[in-house]
Amino acid sequence: MSMILLKNGRVFDGSKKPSFIGSVLVDEGKVLQVLAQNEALPEGTENLEVIDATNCWITPGFIDTHTHYDFELLVNPALSESVRHGVTTVVAGSCSITAIMAEAEDCSDIFTRVEGVPREQVLPILKDQKLWHRPKEYVAFLDDHPLGANVCSYIGHSDIRIAAMGIENSGYRKFCGGRSACDSRRNDIYERGVTRGNGRRFLGHVIHAN
Repeated sequence: MSMILLKNGRVFDGSKKPSFIGSVLVDEGKVLQVLAQNEALPEGTENLEVIDATNCWITPGFIDTHTHYDFELLVNPALSESVRHGVTTVVAGSCSITAIMAEAEDCSDIFTRVEGVPREQVLPILKDQKLWHRPKEYVAFLDDHPLGANVCSYIGHSDIRIAAMGIENSGYRKFCGGRSACDSRRNDIYERGVTRGNGRRFLGHVIHAN
């Protein structure tokens, strides 16, 4: 990747300071220097690509903290609409729903029930592509997937409950031997999931037993 200068745009540096007209020098994908308007370039930057950012904003990448991209990642890993709007990191697994631990059909059902996603569209995709059942395997899948943005995910509470108890029993405490047994089983899956995921890509999802 060559050195790039984003020139004469309105710079928002993420520090809460007022924006200003300036330029941003990028080298090998990393911000090398932020320059005020008309500030001289550092030495050794004669051969670079200049992008005129006049009348544009130059900002740090946005982080979208609430998405339901769990299936979008499978069919459109570029996440082109988010990237087009300046999003560089997305958080999947919102509303306690993920497609990590449970079987493909169960994952399809919880998305259909809670988010109104058409089952006839989601289920074939999951049956074809979901080869993982643990966070570590899901991380490996994401690492090899051609993602257009950085991705991290919750491990959904509903996903954990269904993996531990089955979808038909997940709403009823009596089927798993009482509250303490349910909590123990779910917490064990959660702990193993976070640990075996090597702490990568996953955010803690607080579990409340109701």
